[in-house]
Amino acid sequence: LPGEKKRHGRSRGVEEEAPKAAVVPWFHFHPDLHVDWLAKFMQMVLRAQAAGARWLGLVTLGLEFNQVTESTFADMILADLTSALHKLQANDVAVLPGTNRTISTAIKLCAKLESDLKRDRSKSDDLLSRARAQLKTYLAKPKALLPRSGSSVGFGGNTHRSTSTRKSGAMSSVRYKTSKKDDDELELQNLVAVYDRCVQHLRFKRQAPHLYQALHELGDIHFYAGDARGAAQAWGDGLDFIFNTLGVSRQWRGITGNIMASPRGLLGSLGPLATITAGVLAAKLAERIHTQDLHQRLELSQFSALLLTNLFSQCLAHPPRNAEFKHYTPLQVIPGLDLFEDAIKAHATTVFSLGEFVAANLFDNEMYLEALPVV
Repeated sequence: LPGEKKRHGRSRGVEEEAPKAAVVPWFHFHPDLHVDWLAKFMQMVLRAQAAGARWLGLVTLGLEFNQVTESTFADMILADLTSALHKLQANDVAVLPGTNRTISTAIKLCAKLESDLKRDRSKSDDLLSRARAQLKTYLAKPKALLPRSGSSVGFGGNTHRSTSTRKSGAMSSVRYKTSKKDDDELELQNLVAVYDRCVQHLRFKRQAPHLYQALHELGDIHFYAGDARGAAQAWGDGLDFIFNTLGVSRQWRGITGNIMASPRGLLGSLGPLATITAGVLAAKLAERIHTQDLHQRLELSQFSALLLTNLFSQCLAHPPRNAEFKHYTPLQVIPGLDLFEDAIKAHATTVFSLGEFVAANLFDNEMYLEALPVV
C-alpha cells in the first residue's frame, strides 16, 4: 500500500514484517464502478436461483462473486451460499464441476467467513459501546457556564469593593470562562475523533445497523458543537446508508416507491429500527439544516411523515388509509415490540418533538392527509 515501509532485519536475507495495514478492496479506488449496486443485484440473482433449486449455479456464482469482491459483501450472500452447499452435499455432490474445489472445502470457507463476520460484529459492538460511553461521560459533566451573579468570581458581589478589586474579579471571570470553554471544545473534538474512527471502521466492515446509528449520533455531536455542515453530512450519510443509495434526501420518492411496491414493503425491507431512524434523520435535516430552503424542508418533512406512517403498515389493527387516523388513536405502534426500549437508538421525546414539527409543517402547507398519522 502507498506509504508502507519495509524494515530489514540484522541478518542477511532476513526481513521483518511491517505492521499490517487495513486491506482496502481494489474497487475502492474505482468509484465509477457501482459495486454496491452489483452486490444487491447479485443477492437477488442468488435468491432467485435458490427459489428455483438451482444449487450448483448458486454456489458457483456466489463463490466467484465473493472471490472477486474480496469477501466484502459476504454478509449479503453467505446464508444462501451455505444453504446451497449443504443441499449439494446432501445430494452426494463431492466436487464443483470445472474446478478442483470440493464441497467440504467450500463449506469450511463459508464457516470461516461466518466466524470472521461474528468477530467483526463483536469489534464493532465494542467500538460503538466505547464511543457511547465517552459520550455519556461528556454529557454527565457540568458544562462551561457563566459564573453566577454575585459570586466571589466575576462581576457583581460586594459593591463596596475597590476599583482594582473589581477589575481583578472581572479578569478572573474572563479567564475562568475561557478556560472552561477551551476544555469543553477540546472534549468535543476528542469525542468527534472517537466517533470518526468508529464510523470509518463500521463503513469498511459494512456493519449497517451500527453504522447508521453511529452516523446519527455523530451528527448530533456536530450540531451540538455548532457545526451544522458536519451534522448535515453525518445525518445525510446515515440516510444514504439505510437505503444503500447516494442522495436519498433528493430522490426519496422513486426509491421508496420501488421499495413499497415490493412484497415486503418499506417496513419489511428496512426493519422497524431503521425505519424510525430514517424518519428522525429526515426530520432533523428538515428542522435544523434546511431552515432557509423551504422547498427542501417540505420535501424532507413529507419523507419523514411517509417513514413514520409506515410504522403502522404491518398491523391489521391500524387503519389502512391516512384519513381514518382522524378518529383513531393507536395504543401501540407494533404489537410486542417496544421501539423506545433503548433510548440511545430511539429516544421517545426526540421522536415525538420531531413528529410535531413534521406535522405542523405539513399542516402549514395544507397536506392534512399526510400529517394525520404522524399527529
